Amino acid sequence: FIMRLAAAVVGTCAGQDLFLAASPGRGLLGDALDFWLDFRDERNGLYCDTLTFEGPACGAENSRYSSAATGMGLVIDALLTELGAWSRAEGQRRAAQTLSSVLTSWPRETHRGFLTHFTNESFALTAEYSTVDTAELVLGALFAGNYFGGDVKVSAETLSSRPDWASTLDDTSAPTIFAVVDPATGALSASLHPFNEYYTVAYLANLTDATGASGRFF
Repeated sequence: FIMRLAAAVVGTCAGQDLFLAASPGRGLLGDALDFWLDFRDERNGLYCDTLTFEGPACGAENSRYSSAATGMGLVIDALLTELGAWSRAEGQRRAAQTLSSVLTSWPRETHRGFLTHFTNESFALTAEYSTVDTAELVLGALFAGNYFGGDVKVSAETLSSRPDWASTLDDTSAPTIFAVVDPATGALSASLHPFNEYYTVAYLANLTDATGASGRFF
């Protein structure tokens, strides 16, 4: 999707219309937009983990929501607002709906404040409580909050303040990030060295840790 989005932006610079009327030649972004919108459940603003070209869109028949996908959804919606896919007011409404659903309904463990990796339309616990996927959702929320401001920014900052980011880091022997939280005890497991998207957990710890201890990861 990102590659197609970039190609469409280049096309705009050449004078092409990003959002042509539906037709076989409507443009890359128009086609990509149609596909991307199917990832979002309009009932609650959450984003599904998986779609197929033949399968149902995200909704009653496909509600395997992903925290990481929802974070990316918030980023893409902000980008599409800037590109003129809909009005700024509509983009802000969409982001606010998404964040409201996350804040009020998404399963969260009570020891360290992290979200489950996946859930569904009943907001059941269907996967592990993941520090990394929570980080991807939170960073998407902060991106949208920085873009839209106002209530979206307030909600994003509320979301980012809930997890205990610094507690997931350990550098006693080598820099380590713990990826999974036990909901019964709060114990951390699945240790990883910081690379790729795992570094997002350390980044958020660095933003929120007043002691500065997380700075050793940078």
